[in-house]
Amino acid sequence: MATTPPILIHAGYQKTASTFLQNQIFSDQAVFAAPWGTQSAMAIEAFILSHPARFESDAIRADFANTDGRIPLISHEDLLGYPIYGRYHAEAALTRMAKTFPEARLLVCVREQRSMMMAQYLQYIRQGGSETIQTMLTGNMDRPGFRPVLRRDHFEYDLSYDLACAHFPREQVLFMPHELMRADPAAYIQRLNGFLGTTLEEKRLEQVVYARRGDAAILLERWLNRWVPVPAVRPARYEDNTRLVKLKNTLIKRIDPILSRHTKIGARQIAAIRGFIDDTIGIEYAASNQRLSDRIGLDLTGLGYPVAT
Repeated sequence: MATTPPILIHAGYQKTASTFLQNQIFSDQAVFAAPWGTQSAMAIEAFILSHPARFESDAIRADFANTDGRIPLISHEDLLGYPIYGRYHAEAALTRMAKTFPEARLLVCVREQRSMMMAQYLQYIRQGGSETIQTMLTGNMDRPGFRPVLRRDHFEYDLSYDLACAHFPREQVLFMPHELMRADPAAYIQRLNGFLGTTLEEKRLEQVVYARRGDAAILLERWLNRWVPVPAVRPARYEDNTRLVKLKNTLIKRIDPILSRHTKIGARQIAAIRGFIDDTIGIEYAASNQRLSDRIGLDLTGLGYPVAT
């Protein structure tokens, strides 16, 4: 029987081409074995949702016991948190993952913080949100016992790196900037191969899986979200959504290319949102980015990150 290599756990963040990794890299069945699927919803159940009294690390390990020499894989971008829903559970998830798979290799993908905040906010709108960026990023900022929905310290990546290394040996942790995938795909794959001991081939991120909507459609969708809220209990299938939700989504999907092609409505408002993010965050993360750069041995300046000198 072939020896089972250490498991790979891809744990986050969102908006860092997770779907591309899952569909184009981790789907290689000659290299990876994913008993829970290449987007491993069972990982959320096991490492986050299950009650501590029912958490069974031995039962989880059993699911990955025999992979015919391939690398066992768990991949879910929400394992370190789901910011737009205010879920920050990295410590609990890492504790359970380390208890279950102390030999695991942990992959975490990050993204420059201003770009990340914008991507998070647009995802929030796409999933039914209607609050302003001001509320999401600064609401409850000075209120003891509360935080904004988008918690700023969640995106201090050196803190997440150190937290991961408190649960796994440093040589078992790899943080990868999303921007490297676009700027130098060969270097991205080379770092991943060095980490895993594989010979994965270079893949280019030629198209975004979930393309950003046009400016006008984004604003229209946020306005519609006030009147057509997403159900508190989301149905398991899209077909089971309410008629109004499906009508709203169809309208946005059909009108987006028309608005994007023939008008610049919304451009000023979207630019204002970006401006607010830039003005609010500024170079807040520069020192954190410098520390992460030192820890992972990669210059983040050339990838667009503000870095303290």
